[in-house]
Amino acid sequence: MPGHYGIAERNILSVSSPVATQVLHATGIAYAAKLRRTEQVAITYLGEGSSNQGDFHEALNFAGIHKLPVVFVVENNGYAISVPMSLQSAVEDIAVRGAGYGMPGVICDGADVLDCYRAGKEAIDRARSGVGPTLIEAKVTRMTAHSSDDQQTKYRSSEELEAEKDARSAAALPRPAAGGGDPG
Repeated sequence: MPGHYGIAERNILSVSSPVATQVLHATGIAYAAKLRRTEQVAITYLGEGSSNQGDFHEALNFAGIHKLPVVFVVENNGYAISVPMSLQSAVEDIAVRGAGYGMPGVICDGADVLDCYRAGKEAIDRARSGVGPTLIEAKVTRMTAHSSDDQQTKYRSSEELEAEKDARSAAALPRPAAGGGDPG
């Protein structure tokens, strides 16, 4: 697959094709970092649909028990391919699951780079200090279908798609300068 690459010198591992197995890899890497007493922190990314796989729960459980230096980042766009969040999870926010594994669950605005930076920095600092893992949920808008073969109009209403398009357009508008007043 074209997404399979890594850079050994930068500690970037190749992605894993089976859904959610990368969280187990990151947890194992974090365990090795803890045993070696390095300041390394493993970070792994997944979609909210992957958070319903057994691998996700096993990884968070192990990481929580051993207070591993790992950050789990879930990008939540409301759909696991074609399944809406309401049909895949009994909880609205994936971040609340962190408490069950002894780690904080943090929600950030995935479209706000500063909010993402703050959440990530706090999680990395926490991991480096030996306190343990963090689960971050980045809420994002799904801008397109899951893939070129996905016909999202079969499971998303035209009203929902139009509302998200309007929200993206509004978010792209220039914001007023600090202190208020006329931006023009």
